[in-house]
Amino acid sequence: IYTAEERAKVQGYLASVWGISAVTGPAVGGLLVQYVSWHYVFWINIPLGILSLIALGLFLHENVEKKKHEIDYIGAFLIMVSVSTLMFLLVEGGGRWTWFSWQVLGLIVLFLVTITLFVFHEGRAKEPVMPFEIWKERSIFVANVTSLTTGIMLIGISSFLPTFVQGVMEQTPIVAGFTLTAMSIGWPIASTFSGKMLNSIGYRKTSLIGGAALLIGSFVFVTMNASSGPLWAALGSFIVGIGMGLTSTAFIVSIQSTVSWQQRGIATAANMFMRNLGNTIGAALLGGILNNRLGIFLREHASKSEEPLTVDSATLLLKENEQSNLSESARELLQEGLTQSLHWVYYVVLFFALISLLLISFIPKRKPGSAA
Repeated sequence: IYTAEERAKVQGYLASVWGISAVTGPAVGGLLVQYVSWHYVFWINIPLGILSLIALGLFLHENVEKKKHEIDYIGAFLIMVSVSTLMFLLVEGGGRWTWFSWQVLGLIVLFLVTITLFVFHEGRAKEPVMPFEIWKERSIFVANVTSLTTGIMLIGISSFLPTFVQGVMEQTPIVAGFTLTAMSIGWPIASTFSGKMLNSIGYRKTSLIGGAALLIGSFVFVTMNASSGPLWAALGSFIVGIGMGLTSTAFIVSIQSTVSWQQRGIATAANMFMRNLGNTIGAALLGGILNNRLGIFLREHASKSEEPLTVDSATLLLKENEQSNLSESARELLQEGLTQSLHWVYYVVLFFALISLLLISFIPKRKPGSAA
């Protein structure tokens, strides 16, 4: 719809809207949980969905070239099985099952077989779920792999920052939600500036600045402790939001400027898929790390508590009425264990921030509208 120069600005607006909606959800969720009921976290999707349908019906007008497509059912099934297997492996490996148990080895074999079959099948499918030929462009390859790593980071922060603020800092769900909402301030501001920066300094420099922000924000989380306070957590969230706003907009515009008009839909979808895949893998990987480290800590320090504690006991720190029923020794042990375990999570987030910055450095130097 838009020229290459206009597209950067419009994508900035779109990314800012997505950024606001993606991270204000936890804040709204905190309000609903604290003052209404957790059930409404799910019920609120119904009126929002209805409003979306009405808006699309009234305002989205397009010329559609009708064509019979062949749905890649086999590819969809193979990627579903491979990703699900990988998730299960990351969650249970090293915790419920040892890494050299037959269950874990079986999951590894199943993952390798299904992902290999997926790659093999996609190269022969008429309309593949994941067309690998577009990955031959270096800018698309780097953008997609970096979207995977930033997706892991994003889910790590979104999922575990409220846990740290509530469980370790002993703040309310509203405060925990608003520390994460700081990301929704940084994200749209950065997305808007990203649209302008792309036309002036190009994709690579814009993305590098965003990658640096992701690294700085991750370092803030690594240095966070119980006495840091929610403002420190909000600062890290804000800086990561800036990084996400700059990189996500630059990636989308870069990808859409690289491929032909007919491929823009599938190229954009591939990038969003990689970020969603990063979210999926990140939730399993980081959740598994948290459970594993917390379980080891509680077993090693079991003698310090007056009552038996498990990984599930950590959820008691998130409920004010149940936290007060814990003995002081149990509460302190859980908080110390949760602090150390979450630091492991944030070290992994920092690692992926560093990987993201390194990957971004391989993006070709060019501006919107210029040749690769």
